[in-house]
Amino acid sequence: MNFYLLAISIIFGFLYPLYTKTATEYQNSFEVFVFREIIMAGLSLILILLYYIGLKHYIEYKLIIPSFRITFLLFIVSLLLVLTLPSYIYVLKENKIAFFITQYKILMILLPVLFGYLFFGEKLNNMQIISWLTSLFGLVLYYYQK
Repeated sequence: MNFYLLAISIIFGFLYPLYTKTATEYQNSFEVFVFREIIMAGLSLILILLYYIGLKHYIEYKLIIPSFRITFLLFIVSLLLVLTLPSYIYVLKENKIAFFITQYKILMILLPVLFGYLFFGEKLNNMQIISWLTSLFGLVLYYYQK
């Protein structure tokens, strides 16, 4: 199930920033922002589905799957980010503020994973460290593309 966490890291670390970079070149900022929030809502629903499937297998087969606790934290943060859509519409007209919001939101997605590991006392193995490096590299790449 470490591949599961790695896949989520790739989605939020690479694909989401890559979409943002591509979309901002062809659309106005408001359309990009709204569409980005819709994508975030879709990813949140996918996380719910995967969390439910994993939890069902955990109950039926008594498997130890610590990644699903982390996924639940990711889902909560993603859902909160989607619900903040109205509060950002007004400030989106300022490009610098919109850039700050994007950076802040990506960090808000990734940081709860670390806090989840610290809170639940998870031990990091090689695949989880690779997941973290993938996410951090995606953030650095996104930052220097601006």
